[in-house]
Amino acid sequence: MKRVSLSVIVVLASVIFSTQAIAHTLWINLYESFAHPPKHAILSLGWGHVVPMDDLLVTEAGPLQLASFDLIDPAFNKTALPMPVLKMEDVIKTGSGMTAQCGDLGIRKLGLTDKTKPGTYQVAATLKETFFTKYLDKKGKQKMVTRPLDEVKGVEKVLFSVKFKSSTGTDSTTRHSEPFTSS
Repeated sequence: MKRVSLSVIVVLASVIFSTQAIAHTLWINLYESFAHPPKHAILSLGWGHVVPMDDLLVTEAGPLQLASFDLIDPAFNKTALPMPVLKMEDVIKTGSGMTAQCGDLGIRKLGLTDKTKPGTYQVAATLKETFFTKYLDKKGKQKMVTRPLDEVKGVEKVLFSVKFKSSTGTDSTTRHSEPFTSS
């Protein structure tokens, strides 16, 4: 009985005192549209903490480095999709104190033609291996960069430095047993 009670206490304490790990995640958003011809799907890359969109693909820490961004057909043939244009855009300050910034989320339109083969299509993206280093500089200011620790200058205190790689994919099963027809 004492072992069961101790186990219950340990489990409850673990749940109560646990914290959620906070890390950015890569995902793919895919929306099918059959509202008007030609039928199509819109896809975008998601990056951050909250689905469907949380952050731009370029942040103050640096741009995401995609290794691949592919459309995969029902026969598993890959077609490379155009890579997002990842550059830091100027932040516009508004009179109300809000800011606005442009950025590419890898939005692509996939048109379904009369030659589209029926079946399941997938979109996959893979990030290149990268590093995230968060540190305090010599003036005590907190900074984050996408470089390994040994490449960072002016570090007073390291908060964390991690190596990161991520892959993601989604699929869309066509609802027709024959190719879509366009009008």
